Amino acid sequence: MTSDKSSTPKDDKQPAPTPVAGTKVVTPPGGSPASAPTAARRASAPLWLLALMFLLAAGTAGLGYLVWLDYQRSALTQQQYYETQQRLEAQQLQLQQNRGEWQQGQQQQLAREQVWQQRVDSLEQRLQQQGELLRGLTSTTRADWQLAEAEFLLRVAQQRLMLDGSATAALALLESADAIVREQNNDDLFPVRDRLQRDITALKLVPEVDTTGYYLRLAALSDQIQALPVLPRMLADTDAADSGQQTAATTAEGVWGRIVQSFHAALTQLADQVRIRHHDEPLQPLLPPDGVEYLRQNLRFYMEQAQLALLRQETDVYQSSLASALQLVQRYFGGQEAGRKLAAELMQMQQLAITSELPNIRGSLQALQAYLERLHKLDERMGEPLQLPDSMPAAEADSAAEPQP
Repeated sequence: MTSDKSSTPKDDKQPAPTPVAGTKVVTPPGGSPASAPTAARRASAPLWLLALMFLLAAGTAGLGYLVWLDYQRSALTQQQYYETQQRLEAQQLQLQQNRGEWQQGQQQQLAREQVWQQRVDSLEQRLQQQGELLRGLTSTTRADWQLAEAEFLLRVAQQRLMLDGSATAALALLESADAIVREQNNDDLFPVRDRLQRDITALKLVPEVDTTGYYLRLAALSDQIQALPVLPRMLADTDAADSGQQTAATTAEGVWGRIVQSFHAALTQLADQVRIRHHDEPLQPLLPPDGVEYLRQNLRFYMEQAQLALLRQETDVYQSSLASALQLVQRYFGGQEAGRKLAAELMQMQQLAITSELPNIRGSLQALQAYLERLHKLDERMGEPLQLPDSMPAAEADSAAEPQP
């Protein structure tokens, strides 16, 4: 299009071209050489105009095509924008759903982590307890046996004190248990040793009762009953009664004397048949006048009863038995030197205290048992089912509660 301006014909005022040296100017016939280009230019002007119009049409067509392409491209871009926006909205919705699922999954994961943390804590606790138990079985076996022996000694001491009332035997057992506890050299056993020393001191302050000596002394007195001589007083009373009856029979004169003698004999026989017993007094043994052996057996019975009451520490029965024996000795053997000495011994034995107030020594045994229970006690929650949170689904709870290999 710029070439059209340069090729636009000018008016004839332009100078004629100067012929170059060596060139030959052709002059058309019938005209001068300068009018030929002008005619040529006039003949080519429509062609240039046609070309210009063609070019303008081509440019317009090209521009329209370009505009159409731009419109198509713009419409395509708009459609792509709408589709992209829809995809973005769908993706945002999906993202929100995924975020909700992720949050729910995080909560479930947190619940599972809490469950597993509880299981780990429980397992660690059980491992620690099992380790302590294992160390107790391996490293402190001798100490456990010694403490068990001390507990056995304390049990035996308590039984001896309750059943036999032997403070001396219980004291020896407590001292042996204290020696065993002292060998452990463990500060945790301080409360046990404190109770042991208190119980030992209480037993040392108990008045000692020589039960064995008293028993043997009663046995010796019982043997002395067999050595008592025959009762001369009883024999003398019997002879006096017979002689009185003979004298009354000889001195009685007449019928009245016989009647009085018969009346006294009837009263004597009636007195032998009728006996008056008082229920508020203990029963007395029935002794015939000539029952010396029977009397000795009764005395032995009372002595043996006193011995049994001494072993059982029954003070009332002990004193009652000795009082009965003392009464028989004073009644039938009081006139003899051996009988009086035996009565004095019985009175002295009756005044002896056969029992003493015993202390309570359960404190030392209870303290040792409490220490052993603390030492070997396992957690009561071991073996219980695992507690799962309520928010965990059932399927996940079942899977979480399954034991891992």
